[in-house]
Amino acid sequence: MWIRPAIKECGFRYWEYVLCYVDDVLSISHKPELALKGIATKFKLKNDKMEAPEMYLGADISRISNVDGDLC
Repeated sequence: MWIRPAIKECGFRYWEYVLCYVDDVLSISHKPELALKGIATKFKLKNDKMEAPEMYLGADISRISNVDGDLC
């Protein structure tokens, strides 16, 4: 697991995560493609693709809206 502090353009502070297990990689960030593109410079991604996950380590995952209506 990799974690670091980050700041959105609006000034909101949050934590970015990259979770790795064998051949599964999950980036949790406002801009997850930046971390995944960095990983792709050193390692080959399966079918050279990055997409929103539906499952990670056998668990179904999805995006939800918070109380302000923002998609998380």
